[in-house]
Amino acid sequence: MSSDQAIYSALSTATEKPHRVESVVEIAWRRRGLVAVVLFLTIMSAAVALILIPKRIAAEGRVLIVRNAPTGSENAIDLRTFLTTQAHLVKSAPVLSPAVDAPRMSDTEFLADGENAINLLKERLEVFPAADTSSILHIRLSTRNKEESRLIVQSVMRAYVDHVAAQKKNINLGAYEKITADRESLEKDRVEARKYLMRLQAETRTYVSEDGSQTTNIAVQKLRQISQELAAAQLETTKLKSQFEESLKPMGWTPEKIDEKKLASAAAVSAQSLQMLQGNLAALSQQLIEAKRRFVPSHPAVRTVQAQIKDLQLSQAATLRSMYSISKQRELETGKLLIQQEAIVQNLDAKTAEIESLTQRVAMLDKNASLLDEKLSTLTLTENVGFTASEIEDAAIDEASAVPNTWKTLAAASVAGLVLGLMSALVREWVSPSLGSVHRIADTLGVPVLGTLPRVQGKTGRDVATLTHTMSDSSAAEAFRSICTSMLFGAGRCNTITVTSPAPKDGKTTLATNLAISLAQSGKRVVLVDANFRDASLHNIFAMDNAVGFTGVMSGDDLESSLRRTPIEHLDVLTSGPKVAEISEQLNSGAFTDLLRDLNLRYDHVIFDTSSVTSSNDARVIAAGCDQTILVVRGERSNRFAASTARDALLSVGAALMGIVVNDSQSPAQAYPPAGDRPDPQDRGSELANRLRASR
Repeated sequence: MSSDQAIYSALSTATEKPHRVESVVEIAWRRRGLVAVVLFLTIMSAAVALILIPKRIAAEGRVLIVRNAPTGSENAIDLRTFLTTQAHLVKSAPVLSPAVDAPRMSDTEFLADGENAINLLKERLEVFPAADTSSILHIRLSTRNKEESRLIVQSVMRAYVDHVAAQKKNINLGAYEKITADRESLEKDRVEARKYLMRLQAETRTYVSEDGSQTTNIAVQKLRQISQELAAAQLETTKLKSQFEESLKPMGWTPEKIDEKKLASAAAVSAQSLQMLQGNLAALSQQLIEAKRRFVPSHPAVRTVQAQIKDLQLSQAATLRSMYSISKQRELETGKLLIQQEAIVQNLDAKTAEIESLTQRVAMLDKNASLLDEKLSTLTLTENVGFTASEIEDAAIDEASAVPNTWKTLAAASVAGLVLGLMSALVREWVSPSLGSVHRIADTLGVPVLGTLPRVQGKTGRDVATLTHTMSDSSAAEAFRSICTSMLFGAGRCNTITVTSPAPKDGKTTLATNLAISLAQSGKRVVLVDANFRDASLHNIFAMDNAVGFTGVMSGDDLESSLRRTPIEHLDVLTSGPKVAEISEQLNSGAFTDLLRDLNLRYDHVIFDTSSVTSSNDARVIAAGCDQTILVVRGERSNRFAASTARDALLSVGAALMGIVVNDSQSPAQAYPPAGDRPDPQDRGSELANRLRASR
C-alpha cells in the first residue's frame, strides 16, 4: 500500500469524538437571553407585589411581673407555667375590653369594627414569655400603620397592669386555699366512687365503655346463648322424631305399636354411618324391583333381598330412635339451664340499678372537677398567689419586622428567578434541540458563520439549485454571491472546496451548485464534482446522463472525456458516475490524489458536493484533502448534537473548516465576512494536505 493510501486509510477509519455533554453553566450561558427574561419578570413581579401588598409593621412592649408568694410555699407554681397563664390572661376579654374602649382606640383603622375588635385582637395579638428565665411578658402586634400598632400595644399593656392591680384588691390567698381544698376533697370522692363502681361491675360481670355509650352484661349474654341452644335442640328433636316415625312405616309399625323385641335386637349404627346405611337401603330397594321383574315373588333371590332390606330397616329405626332419645335428653337439660340462668339474671337487677346510679355520680364528680380546674386556671392562679405587674418601657416600633421586607423579598425573587430561568433553559434545551438563531449557531459550534440563505417559496429543487443563473437578479441569488465573496476574500487558500452537511436534505447541493455558478459568472474556471455517491443529483440538475463520471475516473477512465460542459460559461460538471461497491477503498488510494491534482491544474476552483457527514465516511476523506470545507445547516431543523458531531468529525481528520452557511433562514439573507485570519490546513497538522500541496 502506498503512503497516500495509508494516510487516507487512517483518516477514513478515525473514530469520531463522542459528543461532549454540556454543563448547566454552558446551557445557561447559551440560553442567557431566556434566563435574563425569566429573572427580570420574576423580579418585576416581586416589585409589583411589594407595591400592591401593604406592609405590616410591628410594635412591641414588655411587662415585668413580680410574684410575692413565698418561693417555698406548698402552692408555688413553675415560672414558665405561671407566665404562660398570664399570657392567656392578657388575651382574655377582661383585659382586651378596657383596652379597646380606651381613648383614641376607636379612631384606629385596625379596630374600626367595634363588634369584632376583641376577637380580632385575640387573633392577631402575640403574647409570649421572654426566652430567658426573667419574669417578662412580651406583647406584640403587627398592623398596616406603625403608629396604630404602637398605640394598641400600649393600651393593652396598661389594661393588663390595671386589671392585675384591681384583682389583687378583691382576691386574697384564703380564697385560693379554699378552692384548692375543695378540689382535693372532690378528687378523693372521685377515687372512692370509681373503686366501688369497678367492684360492682366485677360482681355482676358488667362492663361499661369509657364514654358510657355501651354496657355489656355477661349474665344476659349467657341467657341469650342458652335460649338459642334450647331452640336449636327443640328443632333437632322434632326433626329426628319425624324421621323415626317415617322409618317405622315400611315395617307396618306406628310409634304406639312397635315390636320392641325385634327393634331391640337390631344393631344401631352411629350418626355418621346412618347416611351410608340409608344409601345401602336405597340400593337394595332397586335390586328388589329388578328381582321381582325377573323372578316370581317366591323365588329365593327375591326373598334374599327382602330379608336384607328388612334388616337394614330395623337397623335404621333403631339408630333414629337412639338419636331421638339423645336429642330429647339434651333438650330437657338445656331447658333446666335456661330456668337457672333466668333466676340469676333476675337477681342482678338490683345491682344493675345501683351501678347505673353510681355511674351517674362518677360523671357528675368528673364535671365538678373540670369546673374547679377551669376556675383555677383562668382566675385563681393569676390572682390569688400574690403578684404585681408593671410596664418596663413604652411600646416601641420594630422597623426590622416590616412584612414584606423589600430587600429580602427582592433577594428571594432574584434567587427564585435565577432558578426558574435555569429550569426554563434546561426545559427549552430538552424540548427544542435545534440550532436556532445565527448567533446561537456560532456560539454552539464555535465556527464562524459565512452567511444565511433565505427560504425560496414556489420553486422546485432544480430551480433553486441553479437560481443564480435563472434568477440572477433575485435577493436569493445575491445571498449566494455574498457568501461567495466572503469565501474568496477570507484568509487561506480555497482552490478546492468541500461542501457537506450534518444530515441529508440540509441544502449542501443547492449551495455547492450556486457557489460554482457564482464563481463561473465572475470569470473563474470552475468544476463542480458530484461526490454524493449514494444520492447523486447533479446529473439531474444539469440534465445529463450519469454513465461516466467520478467513479469511472477513479477506476481508470479518461478525465477529459468524463467532464461535461454546461450551458453556463466557465462551468464544467463531473457527475458521480455509476455506483460501485468499492468507492470508499478508491477514495483511500492514490487515484483520488491524482484526480485532485489534475483538477487543480485545469480549474481555478474545484467544488465537491459530498454526502452528509453522518451518512458516510466519504465526506471526511474528501474534506481532509481539500483546502477548505463549508458546513451547511438548517437553523430551525438541524440538530445541534448532530451538527457538533459533524464538526468534530471533520476537525478530527484535519479538515480546514472555513465556516457555516445557514440555509432556509426565515430572517433576511446576510453574509458574514470572516473575522480575522482562519488557520491554514498546515497549522491543523494535516499531513495529507501538506502532501497534496507539495504535489501541486
